[in-house]
Amino acid sequence: MAKNYFDTKAFGERLKAERVKKGLLVKDLAALAGLTSTTIVLLENGKRVPTLSNFMKLLETLHIPADALLMDSLYADYPLVLQEINAKMADLPENHIAVLADLIDTYLQSTLINRIDEIDEEEF
Repeated sequence: MAKNYFDTKAFGERLKAERVKKGLLVKDLAALAGLTSTTIVLLENGKRVPTLSNFMKLLETLHIPADALLMDSLYADYPLVLQEINAKMADLPENHIAVLADLIDTYLQSTLINRIDEIDEEEF
């Protein structure tokens, strides 16, 4: 069963902010992007996930990068993810769990090191 890791509300808020920043009405953005006003309203209200085609049309019309709309929109539902991990690990032998714990530790350490490197580069 597929999980939804896309926050339609955050996406919609960013889309509306970008539209307003450009001084466009809903009908203007719809016409420029070749979409209906209803589609824009549904997206801005977080009631619809954009198709790839519509997403690309919006980016091109607003002249913005993808992360302008996706930032804060893609997420992992950490409690759900942890629940799924725990369920999958429940039947594993202890030695397999120990190996997974080591892998997770290694991943977290490398992620932290990479993030520290990024912060250092941003400061200079």
